[in-house]
Amino acid sequence: MKIEIKDAKKFIYSIVSMASVINEARLKITKDGIGIVAMCPSNVAMAVFEHKASDTWEIDSNIQIGLNLTLLKTILKRLDFQEAFEFSLMDSEGMKYLKVTQLRKSFKLPILSDLEDKEMKIPQLTQDCELKCQAKSLVDAILDCDVVTESVALDMGIEFSVSGVGDLAEAENKPECELVNYHKEKDKKCRSKYSLEYLKNFLNVFADNKELWQSNIIIKFKKDYPLELVMLDGELRWILAPRVEND
Repeated sequence: MKIEIKDAKKFIYSIVSMASVINEARLKITKDGIGIVAMCPSNVAMAVFEHKASDTWEIDSNIQIGLNLTLLKTILKRLDFQEAFEFSLMDSEGMKYLKVTQLRKSFKLPILSDLEDKEMKIPQLTQDCELKCQAKSLVDAILDCDVVTESVALDMGIEFSVSGVGDLAEAENKPECELVNYHKEKDKKCRSKYSLEYLKNFLNVFADNKELWQSNIIIKFKKDYPLELVMLDGELRWILAPRVEND
């Protein structure tokens, strides 16, 4: 197997975001691309990652390999984000490795043979509200609420708002968003609460990289229902369980 990742930047940013809450995952590599479906250890968040194959992939059959995402993230961050890089498989002293190569540098990390081989089922969600938000605006709203509380409420009223209520203070921010779809039922609010810590982890990659500030993030949610965040041009999707309204 020898595959070239041409869009290095998008691939690396996706791994960085996933590794913020997921330590280990299985990569499914096919002629169509690389896919990851993984849950965080607490079963609160699921990542769905799909990277399309380029025309230079050399793969004879479908492959699944287990990897330490934290280690993979650390290695990928040492690469030039503007240059393509390659993945290949290798054996050394009875161990299997994934080799990462770019220009004059290379790394190898061990394949986890004991990682549970279990097919993750992606939930089919039906949302009431869908918005397209500027990344920086959404990150600012989340960080504003982080000052006062540990959970955040998303609310589609007259305008979309992100708010948090703590013991001593409150925060509200109305990020720049375009309403894509809103299915409103009579007397039914489109409002739900989610863990602020998880949202910060998902979005840290945007907070830390100014070149991503103008990119768009798709938000999908409804009352007391899992949240979906679609980012990096659809390459990465997060699904986050809601928090009860009275916590």
